[in-house]
Amino acid sequence: MPCIQLLDIMKKNFACILLGSLALAATGQSQIVNANNGVLGDMVTTAGSAITVPITSYAGSNGEFWQYTNVRFDGKVGIDTALPRSGTASARFQTPGAPISTNARADIQLTGPKGLGMLDGLTQWASDAYTASSATPNQAPIIRLNVLSATDTRLSGSGAMFGELVWDTTWNPSTAPVFGFGAWQNIDLMANANSIMVRGTGEVGIKYNDTNNQGERTLASYLSLLASKDYVVTAAGAGFGGTNLQFDGAVDNYTLGFNGNSKTFNFEAVPEPTSMIALGLGAIALIKRRRK
Repeated sequence: MPCIQLLDIMKKNFACILLGSLALAATGQSQIVNANNGVLGDMVTTAGSAITVPITSYAGSNGEFWQYTNVRFDGKVGIDTALPRSGTASARFQTPGAPISTNARADIQLTGPKGLGMLDGLTQWASDAYTASSATPNQAPIIRLNVLSATDTRLSGSGAMFGELVWDTTWNPSTAPVFGFGAWQNIDLMANANSIMVRGTGEVGIKYNDTNNQGERTLASYLSLLASKDYVVTAAGAGFGGTNLQFDGAVDNYTLGFNGNSKTFNFEAVPEPTSMIALGLGAIALIKRRRK
């Protein structure tokens, strides 16, 4: 193909990338979260206590960002192409299982200095989930919201009320979808808030536990109990619980919405748009130089 023709094609392709990025930003409904390390993705792990690694490709309008967090004891988390969902990748979680791993954990989490929204205004909370693991417990990634209130009161002691609202197949034997190994499935917690069970952790779980003292209630029940108590959703994400069992799973299209405005996050293992454009401009410059 003549250089001039190839140059025109590349210019058109990069124009399409730029226009697509602008259109995506304008809708505010779908967001791409890219891996830190380009087309092959990344995987974060440590043999010791918990570490946190920011995902540098995404920055929200209110300073919110994604990060790998609670990574400990050989737990692994990353955005890679091994279990693709929408596009070519997803956020993947792994642990090697005993005896290599003890109480392993790894999460992917959206957080920010201003919080993500008020719990009273939560209108969407969902994610696509996948399991490739053969272990019976934790058949799917666990989905979490972190909440905090400066005005709700503890049963004892002082300080802010805090905790997580956690969805897990283990606590939903009759209402949770049955996960087939090697299959993607959508978990829509808000659409099934009256039947799906979540567990409260931390001070929230202590104060609002159920009659079995497990902190397990329907999501609708927790939302009702915490209503008008100024709870802020400080973080949202997914991962797996502390375990020494082998686990392999993933999430994609993580959706969070407040007051009818939502964003769906698609995890992709591709270079950041600025890197793609820089590479393209470099290629164009090289072609021009050869033409001369």
